[in-house]
Amino acid sequence: MATKSGFDLVLAAESLRHDAGTLAGILETTHDGEDSAAHLLRRRIVQTAKMIAFETAPKVDVVKEDWIVLGNVAAWNIFIDWKAFDHIPVDGYIYISELARVLNAQESLVARISAQLFATGKLLPGPYPNTLSHSRISPLYISTHPVSDACTVAVGNAMKPFAHWPEYFRAYGRREPVGPAHTPFSFAWGHAALPPWEVKALHPAYASAFMRTMRARQIAGGDMVVAGKRALCDLGWVERRANLESGAAVYLLRRILCDYSDELAIGILSRLAEALPDHKPRVRVIIMEERLLEVPTPENCIVDMVMANLGGKLRNEATYREIAAAAGLRVVGYHVQEGQPLCAVECAKI
Repeated sequence: MATKSGFDLVLAAESLRHDAGTLAGILETTHDGEDSAAHLLRRRIVQTAKMIAFETAPKVDVVKEDWIVLGNVAAWNIFIDWKAFDHIPVDGYIYISELARVLNAQESLVARISAQLFATGKLLPGPYPNTLSHSRISPLYISTHPVSDACTVAVGNAMKPFAHWPEYFRAYGRREPVGPAHTPFSFAWGHAALPPWEVKALHPAYASAFMRTMRARQIAGGDMVVAGKRALCDLGWVERRANLESGAAVYLLRRILCDYSDELAIGILSRLAEALPDHKPRVRVIIMEERLLEVPTPENCIVDMVMANLGGKLRNEATYREIAAAAGLRVVGYHVQEGQPLCAVECAKI
């Protein structure tokens, strides 16, 4: 039975049942089913379940679901800010009255915020009335966990600027932000004339959370492998060549250009193109960062929207070739893994 969008509900339900059975088998034989294969299976189950819910729920409920997300973000964000999750025993419970006391907050307010997190499963009721416990997810919000910092950054880089989009686009017109100043991020934080990094410097606690997030492998995607079989673009030849002649063999831009508009990215690449020697045609500029997928996923799209808040963007092969050519470079290699967001763009001087 196919829906109006072409989604086959019965086939999806059968697939969900099969994958759920497979995951149950994995969980019976392993500690927590958190290896890479299980991760992919979990994500496929979630994606299928979400599609079933989207295609079958009453239309107004689909719209209201986003409202619930807004309430959830507000709840866990303020609890992170207050370090409320830190005070919940990992293997125990706490009375809401006690949590309110240590937070120096009104008990009824803490109860209302907790109720939102109870309703969406982010916290669990404790064993006694008016108590609460951690859920499977909530330990990630504890201040020492890197995901907690990432949540803070998600609100500051994404939700806060998104909430100001109507005013921003009324002020600057309905066009892509070009940065480095007058970005949605800077506008939302009250310093429109400053670039985002200078705005962050005015808020040291937020800047520290941002830097910890960028260093966290769970968030930033781990190390980008640059040599060997696992590398998107094997640069093992660089070391061999370095033994034969002096001078740079590669100029590596790692997660740089996505922070900037096309105009500014072309400026950066132009400076590198000027630095490439005419008599060394093997010298390369390598761009390594997240790309815009041919069929973008929701996760891929939200990264692109956040980059817009900062004055940047994700790019696909066509747009990389366009900015490279405008800077005096030609793309001699575009290295990707199917379905994965990372890319390595290999450029030489024209």
